[in-house]
Amino acid sequence: MSLSSLNRPTLRTALMTALVIAAGACSDQSITSSAKPVPATPPVNANQAGMLRGTVREDGTVVLESLDPSIQVGDSNTSGAIYGNQNVTAKVTTSNFLLTNNGTTKTWTFKLAVHNLLPYAVGSVDGVSSAPYDTVGMYVFFPSAPSVVSPTACGCTVNVLNTQGVGNFTAPSQLYYWYHDLLAAKGVAGRDSTTSNPTWTFTAPSKVNSFRFFVILSSPWPRGLQTQDTAWSVSYNPTADSIPDVSASPRWKRVGLNYGGTNSSASSGLTMNVNHSSRGGSDDMFFFRSDNLNRTENAYIESRLTLSNAGGSKPVMILALADSVKFVGLGIGNGKIGFATFNQSTFSWEWAAGATLSMTTNVAHTYRVGKFGATSATVYVDGAEKFTSLNTLLPDNFMPTYSLVVGAQAAHLSTFFGPTAQDADAKVVVSYVNYAIHATPKP
Repeated sequence: MSLSSLNRPTLRTALMTALVIAAGACSDQSITSSAKPVPATPPVNANQAGMLRGTVREDGTVVLESLDPSIQVGDSNTSGAIYGNQNVTAKVTTSNFLLTNNGTTKTWTFKLAVHNLLPYAVGSVDGVSSAPYDTVGMYVFFPSAPSVVSPTACGCTVNVLNTQGVGNFTAPSQLYYWYHDLLAAKGVAGRDSTTSNPTWTFTAPSKVNSFRFFVILSSPWPRGLQTQDTAWSVSYNPTADSIPDVSASPRWKRVGLNYGGTNSSASSGLTMNVNHSSRGGSDDMFFFRSDNLNRTENAYIESRLTLSNAGGSKPVMILALADSVKFVGLGIGNGKIGFATFNQSTFSWEWAAGATLSMTTNVAHTYRVGKFGATSATVYVDGAEKFTSLNTLLPDNFMPTYSLVVGAQAAHLSTFFGPTAQDADAKVVVSYVNYAIHATPKP
C-alpha cells in the first residue's frame, strides 16, 4: 500500500507535525540506516515545524515532550503544509508497548494515536466530520531513516517494519503509516482521535539500547482555510497499493453498471481484463473518488497505461473528472482517443461531440485530462497538448442520476478511471494514476 512515488506532488494542504522519538532500541519493511537523522524541516514562513521528542523506555513507559513551543493555533505565519505542536494543534499518544529480545534481535511494537486539537475536521477536503463522502485519512511519514543513539559506536541498522508504503512528501520514497480516519474538530467525543491505529514496529540488533527517528503528520484539511496551501492530490501506485479498493491508501471505490472482469497487481502495474458479451451485460471496472469537485476548481487526472486486446469502435478506457455541472472524460479506444460521454438511453459509452484523434494506443502513453475551472478542458499525451474543448461543449455530469443505483457517493463523484468492454474484450495495464484538485492542469 502506498502513495505513489511516481510524479506524486507533496500533500500541501496538510496537517504536518514533526516528531523526534528516541526509543529504547529496535523492528519489517525498510528504510534502514545507522546515520544520524536529517536536520529538522526548514522554517516555513519564519516558523520551525513543531517538533516532538519521545523516549520509549525498555520498561514500557513512553515520554513525549515538545521541542518547539513557538507555534500556536491561529498563528498567521503557520503554513497549512507544515505546522503543529504537541498538545497545541495535535496530541500524539502511544499504547500497547511491547519489547521482545530473541538473543540476536530486539523488536519494539506499540500503537500510536493522533488526537485533533483544532476547531475543524481534518482528513477530508470537504471538512465534514459526520458523513464525509471520501476520506483521505492521515499519513505519518518518515523524512529520514532511524539512527542508533546507544551504543554510540554500534554501527547497527534500525529497521521500520509493516508500513503501508512510500510517498513523495518532502522527498522521494518516504515510508509511512496510514490512518484511515477523518478526525472531527476537538471535543467531538469519539471522533476527534484516530481509531484505525496501525501497529508500529522497529527492529535492530540486540546490542542496541536506544534509537531515534523523525516522523511528520500529513492530512488534508477543509478547502479554503488557508490561501497559501490549496492544492492536494491522491495517487494510486499498483506496485505498492495492490488493488485500488482493497489496500490502496487512500482507498478508491468500485462503481459500474455490470461490474465483472478480473484484475491483478504486480511490478508491471495493475492489469484489468474486461470481457464483452453480445447478449449484454459486458464487463466494466471503474474505480472512483467522491471529493465534491467544485465547478470553478482546477483539477486533473493522469495515468500511464497500455491498452491491448481491444477491438471495436467505442471508447474502452475512461479517465474522467466530474464537477457539479460538467463531465470531463477522456476516452481511449482501439487506435484513437477523444472526449467521451455516457449515453443514458443505450447505457453505453460513446465519443462526445468533436473529432477523435488517431493514436497508437497499444503501447504505453501518459494520458492526462484536465479542467480549467468552468472554462475549458484539455487532453495531454506524454506531456504534449492534443485537443481542447470549451466547457459549454462538454456533456453534463450524469453521475447524480445514478446515486440510487450505485450509492449516494456517486452524486458527489469527482474522478474515476477504468475500462469497459462494450464491443470487444479488452486488457489495460495501468502503471499509476495521479489525481489532483487546485493543481495546474497543464503538465
